[in-house]
Amino acid sequence: MPKKSGGIIIENDSVEVSYSFKGENCPVRIQVSNKLNTPLYVDWKKSALILNNERFSFWEDKATLNASSWGYEIHWTKNTSTTGSTTTGELVRAEQISFIPPHSFITATPLTAKSSFFELPPATKDQQVNLEGSGQTMTGKKYSFSKENSPMKFRNYLTLAGDEKFEYSFHFDNEFWVSDIISTLAAPADLAGRPSTEFSIRKTTGFANGVAVIIGIPLIVLLAVSNSHSK
Repeated sequence: MPKKSGGIIIENDSVEVSYSFKGENCPVRIQVSNKLNTPLYVDWKKSALILNNERFSFWEDKATLNASSWGYEIHWTKNTSTTGSTTTGELVRAEQISFIPPHSFITATPLTAKSSFFELPPATKDQQVNLEGSGQTMTGKKYSFSKENSPMKFRNYLTLAGDEKFEYSFHFDNEFWVSDIISTLAAPADLAGRPSTEFSIRKTTGFANGVAVIIGIPLIVLLAVSNSHSK
């Protein structure tokens, strides 16, 4: 079965879970691959992101409207016209239970983990920072953290089962933390091709002529702890 995404991989004899956080605001992208000759199921309602000990469910009981509209105006005379519009769409509800056939995989991005800027300590002036794994450098300020003093730690908790009624469920409980931050004025295009274990956040300083001013895009690296486990 070919791998469709990189990222941090946690696996056992039955299933492989791959986590990717690449993008803006740390999108939690999860790929679940079934290694078995029988189906697997994921219960997204009983799966969650745990951030600062608070649970954020991967599934909500609500529907989203995907709609499109068009309008028209017909001029009959100089002073007479007819206008109208039409809107069409459908309500889409995310599935609570995902079915994974044997030797196949599913991919989901249920939420983003971070939207606000980090509070960073005072730092020295900008320097040339090495981008790990690429041999490239970037101008910015780099901050490094251990698991104990990391500004962001979270867990992904997944509930899976080999039967649709979840009478025999098992779980993946994986922890992540921010290990490095680079505060930089680099453009988003400069971050293309970076690993799936990194994400970016934009910070604004205010408004200029009604337009928000983007002053930086910090590059953030996340690593799984060594004792990430399933049970």
